[in-house]
Amino acid sequence: MNEAKRIDLYRWLVAITIIVTVFATWSLWSSERSCPTAPLIGAYSLIAGNYGIAFRAIIIILSVLFALKVRYAEWLLAIVLTIGIADDLNRLLPNIYQFIIVLALFGLADKSKPDTLLNALRIIQAGVYLWTGILKMQMGFVNGASAFIFNALHIYPPVYVKYLVILVALWEVAIAIAFLSGKIIREALLSTVVLHAVISCILLLAHWNRAIISYNLFLLAGNYMLFSKSSYWLMGDVEQPKARIQKIAVALFIVLPLLNIAHWWPDFMSSSLYSYRGLSAVIYVDENLKKQLPEPALRAIYDSNKGPYLSLTTWIQNETGTVPCPESLVYEKMYYQFRQKYQCSDSVRMLIY
Repeated sequence: MNEAKRIDLYRWLVAITIIVTVFATWSLWSSERSCPTAPLIGAYSLIAGNYGIAFRAIIIILSVLFALKVRYAEWLLAIVLTIGIADDLNRLLPNIYQFIIVLALFGLADKSKPDTLLNALRIIQAGVYLWTGILKMQMGFVNGASAFIFNALHIYPPVYVKYLVILVALWEVAIAIAFLSGKIIREALLSTVVLHAVISCILLLAHWNRAIISYNLFLLAGNYMLFSKSSYWLMGDVEQPKARIQKIAVALFIVLPLLNIAHWWPDFMSSSLYSYRGLSAVIYVDENLKKQLPEPALRAIYDSNKGPYLSLTTWIQNETGTVPCPESLVYEKMYYQFRQKYQCSDSVRMLIY
């Protein structure tokens, strides 16, 4: 498969996955839902009602136009997705962030040099595996991921078995190294089939995060389109003066995620996927407040020794099929809307941890 064919297939894959993501997380793309939003500017999201329907339609139409190579469609689609994120920061999903950068690289690429764009796309793909693996190498992932997996499968093995999940992190880093170096590509590709099949099955069994299920399938298909029958050292020509889109890919997906170790770069822009390093937030509720809450929120209330609390993550998951962007700013904006909407007593408070 030559470079141009790979890029054409990848273009279609991106377009189809964006459309699938919109349908899989339909409620996320409009503020007409019960769970609060987190607009970048102001207090309330503006995309609702007929605007929400039109917004979704525009994304789908532009995705088709991008697949059909209509001029400037990639830029228009990237702008629309960015507007959507600004309207609600919870739309800053790991896949949406990656798609926006990919769309921009398509727009910046020299059409006469498909190999340059292809290598930039490969660097992005390798960077995702590199950092999703590295950021999992800590006890938060061992405890959190093992509990999630065991609960989804309804199995309760001995405590020491949980340490085996660290193999997932090492596995992902190994895949990244193979992709970056151009070595043992065939074995790496076969291993991604197993990896993504297992992850997708667990998420399906847990009825959790539809957006990440589609993202896993996107990564799997993209691996074969970008890397099959290739053996190229991806960093070999990054230093060349004309390799600007490769430099952008390296900066955004290899270098900047390093800052996430100190929490100086957002989780979802660092491929910090199920690393259990991100922040969570809960709202402690009282009986008066519970009477006012909608059904999706009531299903997200749990008991604790400090009293009942509402999990913002579960609430959003129940309504949109995905999880909130795990940043303090996002939770604070959501809590502001929450307090404005419901008559909250002093006992109602949010805890970010």
